[in-house]
Amino acid sequence: MIHVFGPSGFQPTSGIVVDVSHTGKDEFRFLSPLTLEPVGGQAKNLENLWQFSLLYEEYTDAASNPTTAYYTWRDAGFSKNHGVRNPLGDRKPLGALWHGKKMDLVSARHTILIPQYTAAVLNHCSGQILKLKNMLEIYQDIHLYADDGYDHLAYDMTLAEVVQNVARPLSHAFILASMISGEVL
Repeated sequence: MIHVFGPSGFQPTSGIVVDVSHTGKDEFRFLSPLTLEPVGGQAKNLENLWQFSLLYEEYTDAASNPTTAYYTWRDAGFSKNHGVRNPLGDRKPLGALWHGKKMDLVSARHTILIPQYTAAVLNHCSGQILKLKNMLEIYQDIHLYADDGYDHLAYDMTLAEVVQNVARPLSHAFILASMISGEVL
């Protein structure tokens, strides 16, 4: 079974712990969207591709369309070398903009974050995925640590339900869990 956890809450007592955060000490840190380069070169790292595709109220007009300031902010974010998590602090996005199309947050996760992250991992880190699959066979329990992870199993949630839960961030560790286990997001 694949467990996801973060800095608070669940602490593993069996199986193997794999730190997939950007501060990890081994090759699995490269699975972090803060360091992972997206396929296609729209942004310098996947975190910024996601974060700066999100659309916030302060960057929309009265009809909720993106303003010129949004595009300036987005392009500046895409060009940053370092990953920026939550560029507007605790503000909640209205949704996202992708190739000129506005969408709600769940649709954005399915259209942007999940496929972009999956493609980047398969392109740059396929060896780490194979190792994680082998670990699952050997240890039966893998605990993926990410800064924004939480124990979805304690809430009796499937990975698909995690994607639908816009009250919490969609940690890349959940996408990894899907890639390793085959459970559909």
